Amino acid sequence: MANKTVSRRRALLIGSPLNLSATDNDLDSIQRVLQLHQFSTTKCCREGETKHPATRKGIFDAIDAFTKDTQKDDAVILYYSGHGNIAERADTNLQDQQGNKTALNRRRLQFIVPLDFIDNVNGNSFKGITDFELSHKLVTLSHKTSNITLILDCCHSTHMARAGANVKSLNFDDYPWIAAHIRNTIDAGHFTEPLWSLGNPSVVRIAAAEATEPAYEDNIQSTPQVPKKRKSVLTEALVEAL
Repeated sequence: MANKTVSRRRALLIGSPLNLSATDNDLDSIQRVLQLHQFSTTKCCREGETKHPATRKGIFDAIDAFTKDTQKDDAVILYYSGHGNIAERADTNLQDQQGNKTALNRRRLQFIVPLDFIDNVNGNSFKGITDFELSHKLVTLSHKTSNITLILDCCHSTHMARAGANVKSLNFDDYPWIAAHIRNTIDAGHFTEPLWSLGNPSVVRIAAAEATEPAYEDNIQSTPQVPKKRKSVLTEALVEAL
């Protein structure tokens, strides 16, 4: 009789704090509650503290390693806490090389913000991770399993699938820079999966904010017995629900 593969529960927890105070607490809280539900967890966060730091390359490497280790029918969670951002362009008259208007110039460009993003804002290469790139990684993961949950605790997170509160967004908008990065990535042949679908049937998305809305972190007291800690509002709600 052939051995039947036992489905596993696995989670990749990505945190990019930058100037946010809640990220470390978020990862600890979500890790704790997922382990109660028999999930094995891997963190991708600060330099020197995890195998893959939450830089642009480190996040991609962590997702690739997570995908490689995924087996058929595994229940998997990809979780991100950190900054998210969006760039928009009012001018929709730009054309591609054939003279046709391109959809790339008619939509919002969303991205998450790795640890090394700020260091290169004035550089030539874009260090964010766009919704296109994240969606491509999810399609690759969905070839392994159709049981995927993506949790994005950041601003402007729906396509990637209060008093005293801080908005989890950076004041940054450079549409041409980001659009050029996406175009260069496409032209280089790095995207091998469909790009423009708004939904992946294998992925359940839980997002802290609509496409143009902020997400928040705040001082939250989980129980009367413990002092308040800086936490993201969505993550705390998930922890309480689970």
